[in-house]
Amino acid sequence: MQYTLLPRLIPRLAVDAPHFQLRIVPARPQHGLSMLDTNHVDLIAGYFPDPTPDLRTRFLYQEPAVCIVREGHPCLRKRWDLDAYLRYGHLDLAAHTRYFSTAIDRILMGQNRSRRIAATLSSYLVCPFIVQDSDLIATMPESIARAMKGSARIVSLKVPMTLPPIAVSLYWHERYQDDPAHAWLRQYLASVIG
Repeated sequence: MQYTLLPRLIPRLAVDAPHFQLRIVPARPQHGLSMLDTNHVDLIAGYFPDPTPDLRTRFLYQEPAVCIVREGHPCLRKRWDLDAYLRYGHLDLAAHTRYFSTAIDRILMGQNRSRRIAATLSSYLVCPFIVQDSDLIATMPESIARAMKGSARIVSLKVPMTLPPIAVSLYWHERYQDDPAHAWLRQYLASVIG
């Protein structure tokens, strides 16, 4: 989320609220929302399918998936379909909730098929640089793939199956619901991102 959201947010915030100081901390995998419960953070942007009842949520945007391959990949010379997708090794992206990976594996399992995972990565950002130097395929958020096209020699392709997009939302604890400064920041974030 940082890579997608902060380049849009921080330059505008520096102009609109120059004395505002934003402190970004990495979410702990599998424990992001507990950081709100413990008052470690005020807000979290991301995808969490089961927030607790004492958390508030505001939808921000949907993030679809795309496949990325290197420029000149052999799959680009043939018909792109599920068979082509499964013909090559894959980079699995275990970033945070494994949303796309879990959906892909569930769909394939229902068809008695599977991917060959060459490596599992913890970061989306290194993925395009591995893809550009291999015949591996990765399925990742479209916004990151689009942003990385200028840095890595990659091509985006449509995912050859129907994957639901990630619903990215803003989360905060109930204790901040009526705080005016907190409400201003939530509204500001939603207006910049939406």
